[in-house]
Amino acid sequence: MKISKILIYSTLLIIGANILWAQNWHSYTRENSGLVSNEVRSICIDANGLKWFGTDNGLSNYDGATWLTFTADTSKTTLAHNSINDIVFEASNYGPEIWLATDNGVSVMGVSLDAITMATPYRKDNTGLISNTVYAALVDNKHIKWFGTDSGVSSFTGSDWSSFTNMNFLSNNHILSIGADKDGWKYIGTKGGGISRIFDNGIDAVTSASPYDYSWSGLLSDSIYAVCVLENGDQWYGTDVGAAFHDTTETKEGWDVFTTDSGLVHNFVQAIVEDDRGIIWFGTRGGVSNFDGFSWTSFTSDDSLIGNNVLDIAVDLDGSLWFATD
Repeated sequence: MKISKILIYSTLLIIGANILWAQNWHSYTRENSGLVSNEVRSICIDANGLKWFGTDNGLSNYDGATWLTFTADTSKTTLAHNSINDIVFEASNYGPEIWLATDNGVSVMGVSLDAITMATPYRKDNTGLISNTVYAALVDNKHIKWFGTDSGVSSFTGSDWSSFTNMNFLSNNHILSIGADKDGWKYIGTKGGGISRIFDNGIDAVTSASPYDYSWSGLLSDSIYAVCVLENGDQWYGTDVGAAFHDTTETKEGWDVFTTDSGLVHNFVQAIVEDDRGIIWFGTRGGVSNFDGFSWTSFTSDDSLIGNNVLDIAVDLDGSLWFATD
């Protein structure tokens, strides 16, 4: 039986060019905390520092002292489904909210300090959502919501829905991940079709662009499990055979690739984030690695990372890192 945990890891000491990692690990399981399940798929830190954990059996949050859990209830306005695949935060006009991508639609929750409120689930039968099986969610800088499903991508402006499939913009309808830059480019990671690019700045019409296909771009695989777009527009992609870096919008230029031969702990990359010092972290099926632009450091169960299958990573307001495992 697997005993899996969420782990918080703090990097405490930097001296000159040499980084000394003072490891301070804290582990949370269903057995020692209020976590609703040990299979944690997504983590989100909201603007108030509240930690949200999406699992296969509901949603939990933690404020540093108290745990709360939310589950689906057909008799009430609650979660769309207990199987939660992604969580994103939005500072909306209605107040702070989180959007939840689930196996049966999308839910939105108000998460102000005064109260946590639930909303009617968004599903295919009551909205323009293209499918109820939602794997990825993103809120761009124009407050447009993007949802990646098993049947394409849907976007929601707050009043209008649009959908995209392989009949128009997408290289493949099975969406695994979504990233966006500040200029309006959306980078949509597919299963079997590489990256599809969509340009939408919330002002002009949505347009498509050439996809990033692994056969001729710098991608190592046509299945993209993680997308991380940096502030300057550079992109990181996690695949089942390594990570790829791209520093331009030109499709065939500016690529670099990283595998276990480079220093990555495992080639199946499922999560990528940048911390507040500009270090890139990679969650893999064999542990966690980070890259400062010059050297690699990795952590596995030998270093107190108890679950080596890392499904998501989140950076806390104090710079600590949370790792979700199965």
